[in-house]
Amino acid sequence: MKFLLDTGSAAFDLGIFRMADWLALVRLAKLEDAKSVVISSWGKSVTCYYAPLKQPVKIGGLFFGKEVNATFCGSDRGGVAHSLSSCCLA
Repeated sequence: MKFLLDTGSAAFDLGIFRMADWLALVRLAKLEDAKSVVISSWGKSVTCYYAPLKQPVKIGGLFFGKEVNATFCGSDRGGVAHSLSSCCLA
């Protein structure tokens, strides 16, 4: 799975770059089952979907549980983030 953890001023808690990974972590059948928001990204409108994690995630010493929203925006962008293996699922 590929994740993005932004410790700065990001609008989202945890960004997931592959739709299938995001659907598995939030345990939804399809994007339309989640809440959504349209954002502007480099001058283009992009729909972002978000829902609470149902599968805990651990990245380094940080643990993310059900209080964290996972977000998926637009289409799959697998090459953008660092690769993390299934070892990171808590």
